[in-house]
Amino acid sequence: KAFTSSSTKPLFLAGDMNAEPESGFIKELQKDFQILSNPKQHTFPAPDPKETIDYIAMLKQNAKGFAVISAKVINEPMASDHRPILVNSVLPKRRIRYSVLNPICRIRLEME
Repeated sequence: KAFTSSSTKPLFLAGDMNAEPESGFIKELQKDFQILSNPKQHTFPAPDPKETIDYIAMLKQNAKGFAVISAKVINEPMASDHRPILVNSVLPKRRIRYSVLNPICRIRLEME
């Protein structure tokens, strides 16, 4: 909390949380972070996903005006033991488009 309290820019958290959407950890995370990925889409194991344990989230205090355009799990069973997640979103005030891809955790910014 000390690290995030001084954040003034969009702050993303992405990765394998090893926790299902109903878990105490995810519920605690959601107090400060907005889950951007779709928790109804399973991510693990990659060949035949049956669990959702991977997420992309954004710090709520800097999410005003932020909108998710799309969120999906990519059908890629070979690159990792987890399926990648892609979230496309936009922050209209700054007219910047963000694409966050996990597990590679690449964030692409596009000025509109």
